[in-house]
Amino acid sequence: MFKFWKVFFCKTSRDEHIETRVNDVYTQLFSETPVIFTELEKVQILNDVRRRLSENFKNKRSECISKITDCKQTLKELDVAEGYLN
Repeated sequence: MFKFWKVFFCKTSRDEHIETRVNDVYTQLFSETPVIFTELEKVQILNDVRRRLSENFKNKRSECISKITDCKQTLKELDVAEGYLN
C-alpha cells in the first residue's frame, strides 16, 4: 500500500512539474518582454521545437534498434558457443 501512495504522490509531483514547465515555456514565448514575437515567429518557434523533438526521438529509436541488433547477434554467438559445448 505504501508503494501505491508513493507512486500516486510522485505522479502528482511529476504532473505538477510538467505543468510548471509548460507554463514557463508558454510565458517565455507569449510574454511581452524582453522580445515580442509575431504570430508567425511563434509558429516557427513551435514548429522548430516539434522538428527537434522528432529528430531526437528518431535518433533514440535508431539507437534502440542498433542495440537490439547487437544483442541479437550476441545471442546467436552464444547459441553457437553453447552448441559447441554440448
